[in-house]
Amino acid sequence: MSQVVDDKVVATPPCVAAVNIAAVGADFTLTGFSKISAADKIAHWRIIADSSVPEKWNILGADTEYKFLNTLQAPYWAAECLKWLRSGNVELRYTNLNRGKEFILHRQDSAISGAFQPSLLSAAGMGAAPHRGVFEESVTMSTEQAQQQYEVFDAVWKDSSKLKYDTTIEQQLEFISSPHPAEWVYMKACQIFVPDADTNDEFLDDPPGYTETEIWKSLYDFQKDGVKGAINKILKYNGCILADSVGLGKTYEALAVIKYFARRGDKVLVLAPKRLRGNWSVFTANDDRNPFVEEPFHYTLLNHTDIGRIEGRNGDIDLAHFRWETFDLIVIDESHNFRNHKGSRYQYLLDEIIRKGAKTKLMLLTATPVNNRVADLRNQINLIAHGKDDCLKHHGVDSVMETTTRAQRNFAEWARTPEEERVNTSLLRVLGQDYIHLLDMLTIARSRKHIEAHYNAENRFPTRLKPVNCYPSAGEEGFLP
Repeated sequence: MSQVVDDKVVATPPCVAAVNIAAVGADFTLTGFSKISAADKIAHWRIIADSSVPEKWNILGADTEYKFLNTLQAPYWAAECLKWLRSGNVELRYTNLNRGKEFILHRQDSAISGAFQPSLLSAAGMGAAPHRGVFEESVTMSTEQAQQQYEVFDAVWKDSSKLKYDTTIEQQLEFISSPHPAEWVYMKACQIFVPDADTNDEFLDDPPGYTETEIWKSLYDFQKDGVKGAINKILKYNGCILADSVGLGKTYEALAVIKYFARRGDKVLVLAPKRLRGNWSVFTANDDRNPFVEEPFHYTLLNHTDIGRIEGRNGDIDLAHFRWETFDLIVIDESHNFRNHKGSRYQYLLDEIIRKGAKTKLMLLTATPVNNRVADLRNQINLIAHGKDDCLKHHGVDSVMETTTRAQRNFAEWARTPEEERVNTSLLRVLGQDYIHLLDMLTIARSRKHIEAHYNAENRFPTRLKPVNCYPSAGEEGFLP
């Protein structure tokens, strides 16, 4: 099992089941597992995972393991790894150790051999070539060091208070190895072939303490995903249209976005219809109706009708001297009110507020981004683009005008076809891939059905009761009272 060279133990691959392997490490990936030889798999393993949060493990590996993933063998190796973990030859425990102490030790009878690995079971730790074996090309340690390491390992292993068992990794492997519905496969394919899509689970730039704010902690998981997507789109494309269905909490999602940019030191302006002013003003007030009164929001609130006014007041704001162009982020509620680019209010918003701000970012909130024409959406996108038709050229859309005009024309032709033909024709194909790509970059639109299908939405949406018709009884003479 080993040989001594210059008073150091040089490990060689084990080949019999009697070998006992003690391993400590922070990485465990399918790539690394695929490189373990058949003889190594027969050995008895005791693995201490250097992680207090096993759910954070990325069993599919990091960027350096994409070559392995591209072989499309991940489901096979996930199934094999699951068998291995459940074979009785493997004991896996978790603890929070010093990440710098990662090693593999193996012993047979009283002989101890040791091999130091920079990364336990990953591509980096196992080497580039497949089936190289666990113990080859490892930095060795002396026999004395190996003995000491083994004694420490044994002591930690026997102390049950320091170790815990978790089935997270098995659950991950079951998911990877099991068949998936066609919709899931399609979405993953979109992520592969559109590398700049905003599929990040994390923020592009997370201000310290943001995820500890009350507004963030108050969100449901689907709302958090919407906020992450919106923030990433705003940072990357200068704006986002949040078009979730009515009742999914667009206001709270917008508040979370506002809190994010406010913590970066950005100035925020909220433009809302006059009838909705009370919905927004309560979050900035020292008011018992404000659920975030301990962490009040600091944004300027004005009405849609204030845009373009050169005199008068709105609360403490004197519109004659108000500087519209000083805001870093503008949030527009009910943004479909700005679907007509020929209106004077629209032009003032674009020319005097957005363009003069130079770096102004926008977040548009609407449940109906398209009312009658694709142009409704185009005019809102035009605000994000600061009126520049080629602003998304570097992201694959040469002209917003041409893309939306072509989609409108194709849609009109599709709508004129007989109904039976429309049923058998994909609307997405009719609108065109460039239009879908444009929507994917700048919009987030989810329905209740989407949330119920992809999130744990039990008891979240109340069941709508059937209406009950009540009729008044007639009087003595047959007339209603």
